[in-house]
Amino acid sequence: MKIRILFVILIVLVTSACKKEAGPGGKNTIKGIVYFMNGVSGTQDVVKDAQVSIAYGTDQATLEFNKTILTNSDGSYSFEGLRKGNYYLSATYTDSHGFVYKTNGATVTLNHRKKQATAELILL
Repeated sequence: MKIRILFVILIVLVTSACKKEAGPGGKNTIKGIVYFMNGVSGTQDVVKDAQVSIAYGTDQATLEFNKTILTNSDGSYSFEGLRKGNYYLSATYTDSHGFVYKTNGATVTLNHRKKQATAELILL
């Protein structure tokens, strides 16, 4: 009887230890492009060097982020090697005149292994 109880406890401990939280260590990717609404032309222009931040394990707006990267010259960004879970993204950009532009943020949920999700972010 004691061996059976110990075996059940061991199985519970091993199973719970295998559950991994959202964050690095997986095979998922979140990528996208950051755009700015151009008031003169009325078009969405890509933004080079915008800061894109990601928060692991949440689908709610937050001020605490786990990682921040800059967009490429074509406005693109990519967070690779992520586990399944919820992620919150936000972007900011400061222009040459010191004006700061921000997004409303975006939530991405990764449910599968080796998934690639896209989140386009528009600066306001």
